[in-house]
Amino acid sequence: MYGYASFVAGSLDKTIIIWNATTWNRVVVLRGHTGFVRSVRWNSAGTLLASSAWDETIRIWEMDSRTGKYLQVLQCSCWTHSVEWHLYG
Repeated sequence: MYGYASFVAGSLDKTIIIWNATTWNRVVVLRGHTGFVRSVRWNSAGTLLASSAWDETIRIWEMDSRTGKYLQVLQCSCWTHSVEWHLYG
């Protein structure tokens, strides 16, 4: 829903901000990380977003609604610097 016409960024304020890439208006601000958000990536369908942060978690967000909600929190044992979806997943 968001992927093809959206711009996404992680922030030092622990949020993820999604903008409409045509109007440059904010669409949604995702909250849930307790550390700096280092990396965000859309899946190929634009329906899921993965984010990693210095709170030692990776979060998977469902993006088929206007608000976005996290589906899964993956606990890591150290800071993560990037996330990436498999090309076919």
